Amino acid sequence: MEFQPSGDVTSYRLTFDQAPFAHHFLSMRPFKCVEGPQKYWCLVPYPYEIRREVTEGDLTDLEYDLLFIWKGAAEYGINMWNGVYYDLVIEGDRITGSLRELDMDTLSAPPAPGNFRPLSADILHEADPDSHWLPGVVIE
Repeated sequence: MEFQPSGDVTSYRLTFDQAPFAHHFLSMRPFKCVEGPQKYWCLVPYPYEIRREVTEGDLTDLEYDLLFIWKGAAEYGINMWNGVYYDLVIEGDRITGSLRELDMDTLSAPPAPGNFRPLSADILHEADPDSHWLPGVVIE
């Protein structure tokens, strides 16, 4: 992860270490998934325009770059309602995120032009952290 500060806004570039990801073709689309013992965490690249800028009080763009869908390890395809969203906060010199759930079908249609934040708080739901094997994220 690279950050480039410029005044009150910081641009970022996020790259994933590809080693933990396996390639899967699920529901007629390619996905990169981290395979857990009972669930797979499949990365969902945000499909619309994004600025990739954050501020101390707004990490939304980075949250959109950390969208996943989970699927059971024995399941054939994916279910779009199994969306994973990490609600991020700055804690000292790191960023931590707690798991929220959402129906990824919300992203099936493009947002209105200029709407860079189509995922509203009312579609993000509290998740039971004990029901998932990756209940949080830490960026250091």
